[in-house]
Amino acid sequence: MGLMYAWATPEKCLDELTLSQLIMFHRKGWEAKQTESRVNWGILGMLLNGEDPEKEKSDLGLDEIQRYYPDAYMKDGKVVIPR
Repeated sequence: MGLMYAWATPEKCLDELTLSQLIMFHRKGWEAKQTESRVNWGILGMLLNGEDPEKEKSDLGLDEIQRYYPDAYMKDGKVVIPR
């Protein structure tokens, strides 16, 4: 977590934080780095598979959407629900 905060030098943390605060600080920093790596590897995996990470994915097909919105239709590859 020292990478996220400029003030968090090892000396300053050891001098000013309690042991429980140091453990929490380390745990939160480790969780942040894990989350960052999952996001980065997920995007890289999508790019290597030829998927567009910016494209929204929908698990529902037009038939399932029309069950709830009978006026829905497809336009340019996207589902349009008139209001």
